[in-house]
Amino acid sequence: FCLTVLVEKEAKPLTTILKEHDVPVHFDLFSLDVEGHELNVLKTLDLKLYSPLIVVVEDNSKGEDKSIRKHLMKSGYVLVERIGVNELFVSESYASKFLINIIKTKLKYLRWQLKRFFLKVLGKKARNPYI
Repeated sequence: FCLTVLVEKEAKPLTTILKEHDVPVHFDLFSLDVEGHELNVLKTLDLKLYSPLIVVVEDNSKGEDKSIRKHLMKSGYVLVERIGVNELFVSESYASKFLINIIKTKLKYLRWQLKRFFLKVLGKKARNPYI
């Protein structure tokens, strides 16, 4: 026997939720995985008020969707690493500790872009739909 109950709740900006729960404005790690709605949720977080040191965001586009990266970069974060489907960003003030990771990650994204480009030029489809 399985019973599913749907309850409607009012959506609130993330900043409001953090304030309601007295979350300190400075914290170490913020991880976000909301099944494709990451940018919408991120836009409701005031990154001038709340300043996590590290931000981890799920991205299943394998680097094609740059909207989350652009948003976080405008807010003072640097893409450091990609781990599986997650992108790891750090505050600019902390980025110098991750220079090797930053370079490796930029090369990884460049490799994916070049692969997509050459497959398109050759008229071939990628075996992996995320490339």
